[in-house]
Amino acid sequence: MTDATPPDLIVVVQTHYADPKAGPLWLSRLGQLLGDGRAALVEQSGSLAEAVRAVGPDKLDLISEVGNIGRVAVVTPAARDRVEKQLSGQATGESAAFNALPTPLQIAFCLRTEPGEVVAVKTSAPVRYEKLAQGVQPPTGLLIIEERYRSPGVMLQTATKEDLERLWRNFLAWADHKGLDADLIQKRQKPANALERLMAAQSADVVERLNLPGDIVALLLRHA
Repeated sequence: MTDATPPDLIVVVQTHYADPKAGPLWLSRLGQLLGDGRAALVEQSGSLAEAVRAVGPDKLDLISEVGNIGRVAVVTPAARDRVEKQLSGQATGESAAFNALPTPLQIAFCLRTEPGEVVAVKTSAPVRYEKLAQGVQPPTGLLIIEERYRSPGVMLQTATKEDLERLWRNFLAWADHKGLDADLIQKRQKPANALERLMAAQSADVVERLNLPGDIVALLLRHA
């Protein structure tokens, strides 16, 4: 570990795994926990992953989720075995995990688009998605879901277990790419307003055809 490496890097990881019930500490989540210290590490090492590697495997290491090399957890030597078991077991629950996401977010990952369109999503309440013209800056609070993370045309009502597993892995990879806490997003299941409840009750093909007037949207947003 170099002198410029904040000791917080090791302390944060050790503190996380001090809880015997703790799940994997994802690299993106570590970046959030480091706060301003993350920028210094990235400037020094080129990326947070390289900063972890520079510490040395005797203190910290990186392991990839089973079947998803883009999803990386940071571990201590003591926590490595249990985290590897957790990651192996997680693969069997991927379809249920995707179904537990807020419905508008599920739809955003499989919604069909026209050429030149992209999909952006708001992950904080009220969770919603929006189609935008390619190159247009998304409204504040919305993040674009790059096409490599989406599976346009998958029907949620008839999706196979394999479809849902792929959608879940795509979601996790996208969340990591955006530096989001996937576990926190998954907990936002209860629709926050009438608009979100309306969207959640529709199938993806119906949602694609919905075109609500602005005054109706505003009215639904105001009603919990």
